[in-house]
Amino acid sequence: MRLFLLRHGLAGQFGDPAWPDDRLRPLTNRGVDRLNRHMAALATLGLAVDQILTSDFVRARQTAEIAAKWLGTPGLVETESLHPWEHPREVEAELQKGAGTAKTVMLVGHEPQMSTLVSWFLAGDDSIDVRFKKGAVVRIDFDGLPSAGEGQLIYMLPPRVMDQLLRDEISIEE
Repeated sequence: MRLFLLRHGLAGQFGDPAWPDDRLRPLTNRGVDRLNRHMAALATLGLAVDQILTSDFVRARQTAEIAAKWLGTPGLVETESLHPWEHPREVEAELQKGAGTAKTVMLVGHEPQMSTLVSWFLAGDDSIDVRFKKGAVVRIDFDGLPSAGEGQLIYMLPPRVMDQLLRDEISIEE
């Protein structure tokens, strides 16, 4: 399986009194614009995703909807396993039971969980220190279904690298 991890895009400021419930904090206009550009570029470069699982927080759901639009993914699956405080084991279980025939799956979520998931799938624990910027994309490949310590890192694309891809039209997929 090819597993893509996407951290939500730029969102309103944490602690802003306009969003007393952090789960309702949306993407900013800049975050929406940047995600649209980056997902369009990735689609142009050949990225396609069979299934998207997302946190139900507003900013993650908005990010997942933008990704689905550009990557041609039908529907989204909201899951509490992608809440920022959930253990990677919960995500792994979700993927093992719900992936079905999907060969390419994208997870859309938050820090610190996205960084922890990268470490979990590569090393089987949280020993790898990962800096996962808002809007970054990571691809991890597995021989079968995702499981701890069994993944192979194919690439990590922070937003600045995606901006460069837009300028240079570099291919990232085989």
